[in-house]
Amino acid sequence: NRSSDLRRWFRIKGDVLFYYKTPTDSAEQGYIPLAGSELVRLPIDPKTPERHMFEIAAGERKVLAHHHESFLLYADTNEEMESWIGVLNRIIREPRGGGMFGRSIGLTLREEAKHVGKGLIPVVMEKTILFLRERGLNEVGLFRLPGNQVRVTALRESFDKGENPTLIASEDNHTVASLLKLYLRQLPEPLIPYEYYDMFLGAARVLEKDESKGVQQVTKQFKFIPKANFDLLKFLCIRTSIR
Repeated sequence: NRSSDLRRWFRIKGDVLFYYKTPTDSAEQGYIPLAGSELVRLPIDPKTPERHMFEIAAGERKVLAHHHESFLLYADTNEEMESWIGVLNRIIREPRGGGMFGRSIGLTLREEAKHVGKGLIPVVMEKTILFLRERGLNEVGLFRLPGNQVRVTALRESFDKGENPTLIASEDNHTVASLLKLYLRQLPEPLIPYEYYDMFLGAARVLEKDESKGVQQVTKQFKFIPKANFDLLKFLCIRTSIR
């Protein structure tokens, strides 16, 4: 909390964050319930610039634990802090139908089915792909040039909170493309999982020498990847082809 300045080690169990005095302790010193909480990034204090701080606030819970309304935590690097915030936000937002950035496609589909109905691909991907299909495929440098980072962050936060925002007609094409790329980049594994890389590389080599046999090999390999990954890859390829 704000009155203490102690180094602690944390472990997540379910939707509760437990903290320990040392990395090897088996008995926790306390806990922070995450359900209903909110995370707030805090500006760097000039007196302690090496500390990257964020706050776990009670939010709709009113009180978190041990009579605290909030807990102040800090990491040694910004990357470490953002990693923790990403993990914690997925836990906090999952019950609301959010938390899809950084989560597997299959798990996202199962969670979204409870809130927005059963879909073939994650909502954020369906909306961005269809938007670009209608408005952006002829845009110069569509997937090369960056979009408005402030707007990308705002859209990502909105989707991640389960708010299911609408992409308005005046939305910048590069911004929507950047959001699509961000989702794919933050997947725990790529659309073609690591364990299948060698098989697809082998099929690609066959394709270079013999197109007919290569197409057969590539088609065969697609049968092995998870269905959720295949459905998204298929949707992405079909819907972003030039008419």
